[in-house]
Amino acid sequence: MVLDGEAVIWRDGRLNFAAAQSRAASSTTRARALAARYPASYVCWDVLQHPDPQIGDCRHLPYTERRAFLLELLADVGPPIQVTPATDDRAVAVLWYDALREQGIAGDRLQTRQCRLGLVRSIMFGAR
Repeated sequence: MVLDGEAVIWRDGRLNFAAAQSRAASSTTRARALAARYPASYVCWDVLQHPDPQIGDCRHLPYTERRAFLLELLADVGPPIQVTPATDDRAVAVLWYDALREQGIAGDRLQTRQCRLGLVRSIMFGAR
């Protein structure tokens, strides 16, 4: 299985990119101390290679299908590995946009046979 995501550090209830950078630039001793104080999590937003050989490489599949696989694969996995929040509900997307503007958000436009819609798929990592 190959997942696409990013290691993040939560501090005071928010993602803190500076804390991750600080740990990466620290000595081994300091990095261990920072890891004990602020453990990292891995936030996944995509599955690129499914462990089932019948499915295999997922990169050619629409994001909605890959997202469904991701949710299924990580359904029984808890923190520190987690799936990034996503919504196709406009009201929720607006709420997230307003509340998370400082942290940043990412979105995609999805083309379906029925309609075109927006999907807020992830919270970006780093203060803006």
